[in-house]
Amino acid sequence: MSRKKPDDDAIPHDGIQAVADLFQVMDAQDQDRILKELSEKDPVTFEKIKQKLIQFVDLSQLEPEEFSKLFPKMPQAKWALALRGLDLEQSDLFFQKLSKRAAQELQETVNDLGPQRITDVKQARAEILEKAKWLDDQGEISLRKNKNEWVK
Repeated sequence: MSRKKPDDDAIPHDGIQAVADLFQVMDAQDQDRILKELSEKDPVTFEKIKQKLIQFVDLSQLEPEEFSKLFPKMPQAKWALALRGLDLEQSDLFFQKLSKRAAQELQETVNDLGPQRITDVKQARAEILEKAKWLDDQGEISLRKNKNEWVK
């Protein structure tokens, strides 16, 4: 007896996203333990899951003092590129974390960019996220609220 192949029209199941969703509701100790073990046994899957746990827009939820540690670690042009394509409400959350002058300069840089390739925008966001994760690993910022939740 052969197994029936799934319909081509079926909604694809994203196993990585499903696992990331489970991690979002797990307590921090269990999450950390499992992620550590996964990072040692399957680094590729670990990175895929970790990428799903926090997204670029989530960085707008950092406390102002934490954001002030992250912002200068990346060039302003990188931030401007990463902010392209965000809706006004989302980008305002980032600008509110900055001094009035820095926010104005960044806004001007964003406006001067013009159209950008989405792959370049995604790459800029990924680089900023990597720097944020590094700062989190160093204990300089916390990507988790109350140590039990990832910033969301």
